[in-house]
Amino acid sequence: MWLLLTQMSSYVFPLLTLPYLIRVLGMDNYGVYALFLVYIQYFLLLVDFGYALTATRETVLAKDDKALLSKVFFTTVFAKLLLCVVGVIIATVVLSIYGDSKLYILALIAFFSVIGNALFPVWFFQGLEKMKYLSIVSVLSRTLVLLSTVIFVKTKSDMSYALAIYSLTFVFPSIILNIKIWKMKVINFYIPTVNDVLQSLKSSFPLFVSNFAISFYTNFNAILLSRYEPVNIVGSYFSADRVRLAAQNILTPVSQAIYPTVCDSTKKGNLTQLIKYGAIFIGFGCTISLGILLLGKPVGLIYFGKDNYLAAHYFQLMFPIIGIVSIAMVFGHWFMAGNGHNKQLSYIYTFFSIVHLLYAFPFVKHMGAVGMIYSSILTQGLIALSMVVFFIEKKRRNALNAK
Repeated sequence: MWLLLTQMSSYVFPLLTLPYLIRVLGMDNYGVYALFLVYIQYFLLLVDFGYALTATRETVLAKDDKALLSKVFFTTVFAKLLLCVVGVIIATVVLSIYGDSKLYILALIAFFSVIGNALFPVWFFQGLEKMKYLSIVSVLSRTLVLLSTVIFVKTKSDMSYALAIYSLTFVFPSIILNIKIWKMKVINFYIPTVNDVLQSLKSSFPLFVSNFAISFYTNFNAILLSRYEPVNIVGSYFSADRVRLAAQNILTPVSQAIYPTVCDSTKKGNLTQLIKYGAIFIGFGCTISLGILLLGKPVGLIYFGKDNYLAAHYFQLMFPIIGIVSIAMVFGHWFMAGNGHNKQLSYIYTFFSIVHLLYAFPFVKHMGAVGMIYSSILTQGLIALSMVVFFIEKKRRNALNAK
């Protein structure tokens, strides 16, 4: 229940602020704002470094041992802060190339979100299964962000306020949750050794590579688009993609509810539940896609504003993605990940993230944002097809072995 509340708040609140920011900042400034968020995502990926899974797992294993739990907590925090320093160095080098003082200030404001993320102990509370407090703080922080956006972002020149408020999404809960950890008295202060930190980074590195490969091409799309198109087009594409992603995220809680049942049966060699629930789930995803095809443009014009026709148009063009993603979730997450084929799953995402770049450049160069949408649909389709082929081949081999 509390996990669902956290997930819902992460979908709903950004959807409430997005149309407001578009109308107040204007699509040109919103496009610049969007590019800052896209670049920041890479630094957030760097600082996360796979710890969302590895640190959570280590916390679960150490929760009954205060000394070991203290070591896990401080080693993870120190490692994430070290990665944060690396991020600062990279950002400084990149910004020095542009030499624009205004960019420095805006980047500095946005980078507070990376610092906040480094200190955000969501993994610790998940490992301790203390989801209630985490959920309450997350909802309160997003409510604060929503109210702050309406109060402080009033004109087109308020982009610095918008970025500062975005950073608040990470900074505010980080402060509150770290205070809560000390009040819980579940850890003692511990200074990790260099070896502790290096071993921690080493264990999380494979997940970092996998997560980076999966997220690379989706985040890179807006950056590539900015090379060929003006910022207002980037803003239209980014805003449409945010809404598409929110619609796609409707699949997540449904998948999480079904997954344990399907995973348990497939591990026993019974694919009946996978096929049964998979068909229903894919039908659900295709229904959402159909709804976007039929209603995406009129609803988009209301949501984005009549002056932002392109955002509504781009959103409608993205309609196949959700249906395709539902197929990938069934055969990739349910079957492949559920049966321990994580390495093959990572290979698929990594390979097609690289392949995506081969046709994304010419598509965008000749067709602009529409070309970017087509290339994304093609990439998602190839990923889903590869997972289906893997499932069929695995099923065929199992049948042969059974004989």
